[in-house]
Amino acid sequence: MPGPRSAGRSLTVNRRAAQTVGVLLAVVLMAACGGARGETSSPSTSGEPAATPADPVDPAASGSTEASGDGASQQEAATAWAEESYGTFAPVDAEGEGDGQVELPAEVTAASFGIIRVTYTGGSEPIVVWAQDDAGEGYMILLDTWAQLLTADPGEFDGETGWSGINDPPSSLRIEADGRWEITVLPAAAADPLPSEGEGTRIYLYSGPGGPYVGSKPDTEVGMSITEIASGGGRTGDSGTRETIAEKVAEADFAGELSPGPSMVSVNHRGRWTIDLP
Repeated sequence: MPGPRSAGRSLTVNRRAAQTVGVLLAVVLMAACGGARGETSSPSTSGEPAATPADPVDPAASGSTEASGDGASQQEAATAWAEESYGTFAPVDAEGEGDGQVELPAEVTAASFGIIRVTYTGGSEPIVVWAQDDAGEGYMILLDTWAQLLTADPGEFDGETGWSGINDPPSSLRIEADGRWEITVLPAAAADPLPSEGEGTRIYLYSGPGGPYVGSKPDTEVGMSITEIASGGGRTGDSGTRETIAEKVAEADFAGELSPGPSMVSVNHRGRWTIDLP
C-alpha cells in the first residue's frame, strides 16, 4: 500500500452551514388535461341558459399522472429507506490542488454509506482518493483514475465514488493528485434516482420493481459494471451487495437483473450509457 505523499499545497475545507438534510426531493411533473373546448350551444329559446360542454378527459393523460404520482411516492419511500438504513449528515465540501487531506465530521464517519462526488481537472497524473482510519492510515482506495474504465484521461474526472456497508466508514480522505480537485461528500439519501440514460460513473437510488433489463454503451474500448446494494442496508450488517453485470470490453449491448427497490446502484463507465429499466 503506497504511503502518504507530502502535505497538499492548497486545501480548503468548508462544512455547509445548513442542518442535516439528506433528503432527495422528488419532483412530479403533472400534465394538465386540457383538450380543445367544444363549440358552445346557441342561446336557448326557452329562456334557460345554454349548457357549455365539459372539457374532454384524456384517459392516457390521466393514467400518466397517476403513474407519475406512484413513482414519486416510491422515490420518497426509497429516500426514507436510505436515511434509515445508512444514516444521514450535512454535506461536506472540500477543494484543493495537489496532495491533500479532508477530515470528516463524526456524523459522516458514523454513516455506513456515503457518496463522494469528485471533479478533477488539469492533472498530469491520476487522482487517487484513499479512505483513512482514525489513526490516519490508508486502508482502501476509493478512486483511482488510472483505471481506463473510469476516464479516458487520467488527469480529468467528473463522477462519483463512495463507501458502503461492506467497509468501515473513513475518518478522513487522503488525496493524491497534481491537478485541481473539488470534493463533496453526501449521504446515500442524496443520490439521484436511477435514470434510463446517463454518462460516467455515478451512484443512484433505485425505487423500481426490479427485474431483467437491457442496455447499451457506444464506447466499446472499455468495459462497464453495475453493482446493486439491495434492501437490507449496512446498519443491519447485511450489505446485500451483488454484481449485476460485468461487461466484456468488445460488447456494446448488455443485460442483467435488478432486485426490487429500494436499493443503491453504482454504474461504472467512462462514457454514455442507456438502460431499459424494468
